[in-house]
Amino acid sequence: MRRSVLAATLLFTSALAGAEPVDLTLPTTDGSTLSLSSLRGRWVVVNVWATWCSPCIKELPELAAFHAEHKSKDATVVGVAYENTTAGMLSKFIEPYKLGYPVMMAGTTPLPGFPKMKGVPTTFILNPKGELVRTYTGPVTAAGVELLIDDLREPAKPAAAIHDTPARPAT
Repeated sequence: MRRSVLAATLLFTSALAGAEPVDLTLPTTDGSTLSLSSLRGRWVVVNVWATWCSPCIKELPELAAFHAEHKSKDATVVGVAYENTTAGMLSKFIEPYKLGYPVMMAGTTPLPGFPKMKGVPTTFILNPKGELVRTYTGPVTAAGVELLIDDLREPAKPAAAIHDTPARPAT
């Protein structure tokens, strides 16, 4: 059931297995600079959004809830504002949402190391090694991101072999 809900609500696409770690270093709304490589060892949910995008705004509380639940565990959210704006204007815009996670400012140039986006919002999931393991275009929910990462944490289970099926006794 859990996997079918995930499949029905979040149609994520897989990135290539064994990919190189990605990194992105950008200024944040608080005036500092953040590098995704500094977050290695944690799952990182990179959410690319814009203030003019209503589906993006709708998912902000969901991402804030996910971050609040996981920041002291093994996952974090990083927002990436994909528009030309100032740190002051963006800080004022996000203040009522009390995101609790950093927001980087990318302007409107392509993000180095990431695949071309089809639009916003776009969410990239990086594993603890920094490898891009999933990309999703469209709004996400806290529950959906949690289910996805839970599924990615689980090692692949081998399919049962035919000979593992008990034989019928001869009559």
